[in-house]
Amino acid sequence: MSRIQNQKGYALLLVMLMVVLFTLMGMGLLAMNMNAAKQFNTKEEQIQARNQAEMGVLHYKASAEKLIEERNKKIVALDKKAINIKSQEELINLDFCESLMKPLARDSDIDDGSYIVSFIQFEGEDCLTGSNMMEIKINSTGTMGKINSQSKSGSEKKIEAEIKMQKFTGATDGNSNPDSNPDSNLEDFVVINEDTLIPNGAYTPPGKSLYFKKDLNVAPGNSGGGTDVVIAKDLKVDLKMNLKNHGCFIVRNDLIVEGELYIGSKMSLFIYGDAYLPRSIILQNKNAKLYVNGDVYIGGSKTPVSPKPYPSFSGTVIEVDEVEDDEDNHKKPEKDKNKVKYSCTLPGPYVVNAIIPAWSIVDEIKAEYK
Repeated sequence: MSRIQNQKGYALLLVMLMVVLFTLMGMGLLAMNMNAAKQFNTKEEQIQARNQAEMGVLHYKASAEKLIEERNKKIVALDKKAINIKSQEELINLDFCESLMKPLARDSDIDDGSYIVSFIQFEGEDCLTGSNMMEIKINSTGTMGKINSQSKSGSEKKIEAEIKMQKFTGATDGNSNPDSNPDSNLEDFVVINEDTLIPNGAYTPPGKSLYFKKDLNVAPGNSGGGTDVVIAKDLKVDLKMNLKNHGCFIVRNDLIVEGELYIGSKMSLFIYGDAYLPRSIILQNKNAKLYVNGDVYIGGSKTPVSPKPYPSFSGTVIEVDEVEDDEDNHKKPEKDKNKVKYSCTLPGPYVVNAIIPAWSIVDEIKAEYK
């Protein structure tokens, strides 16, 4: 039996099989390379998006530092003798805090990425209040590539960060800001341990705070002039403060009266700072005046700011036109009214070297990557 020697066609089949095999292997390798490249690009976008979020945090920190510097300069530039210096400081702080709450953003080309920083809250205390440390919580979102609802291309990374600000001693204030314990604000005391009577005329003790542990009495002014008293700093009276008729009594900072306050007719009491008054306050008539520029505490409780129980004042001379009463303290008939003018010369508040809080950014940033 003879063998078949014709093998035509087998080589072609073998070649075709080899081509198919290598094609499948090549497609597999190509798919793997394409998938690896895609993963690399995704990872690169994620890294770039995270970098954008970090840039947002640093941008916010730099912006906050600039705002703090501007705020501190404004505080230093305040008129130290201005009556409303506390209100001016509050307005500066309000503007500063509102600026901190504004969002920041960097919009750029898709290839460059972008970020947006949004304010979350002040941690623990409100802005510029409370302790010597303040924390600002923000959210920074960084994007790389195109992010939309139809396409999943691009990457987005978020960072929640806490930026700390600390208070330090810097600018000086024109008035002291007393706390709930007024005694802690009285400085350089001259202590008087006995009942005191200030006679008619001008009385200006040395530029110190006075502490009367018993009664303080001011004699009435006579026809030759009133009794004018100027206390350079703080005044504290443990028992009674008795101000007789006709005169001007000026306290250039804080007044504290523990016992009783009496103000006679045509006597004006001016308090540039805060007034800590007893529950027993006697004004002889409408010509007895009490003016307070600071806060008023009666019996240890702070009274509402608006309306204030006693009017504030400004200027250097206060002139008052009043109706003179007769000896029986009854008003004269309309046709017999006799108006008299008296005035008080005001020296302005005592300038205390108190510290207005200045702030600075702490270098350390606490960040949580989302």
